[in-house]
Amino acid sequence: MSVTTEGSEEISVSVTRETRQASKINQICTKIDEILTQKQNQTLVKFTLPELDECNEYVQQAVFDRYHAEMIGKDLFIKIDGGHKTRIQFKLNSSADTHNPNWFVTQCTDCKMMGNKYKPDV
Repeated sequence: MSVTTEGSEEISVSVTRETRQASKINQICTKIDEILTQKQNQTLVKFTLPELDECNEYVQQAVFDRYHAEMIGKDLFIKIDGGHKTRIQFKLNSSADTHNPNWFVTQCTDCKMMGNKYKPDV
C-alpha cells in the first residue's frame, strides 16, 4: 500500500508482513485447535510444530499468549486443566509477594532459560 500527499513524495507503508504474520498465526492456531478438540480428555498436550519453530518471535509469542503454552526444546506443551494452572500461578504470586515484598512478582510471566519458555508453575 502506498500513500501520496500533495506536494510531497510518496510514502510506502508495508502491510504485507503484518498480513502474513496474522495469516500464519491463524493457520497455526487452527491446527492447534483441531488437535486440542481431539484430545480433550488429556490434561497435557504435546505438540511438535515445525512451522512454529520457523516463525519469528512475534508469531510465536501470539501463539504462547493465546494458549498459555510452554516451549521445551522444539516441543510446545499446552495444559488443559479448567483453570487449575491459573489458580496455581495466583497462589505462587501471592505467597512470593508475602514472603518478600521486594521481589518482582507479576501474573502471566514467562521464564526463558536455555531457549525454553516456562510458566511460573513449572
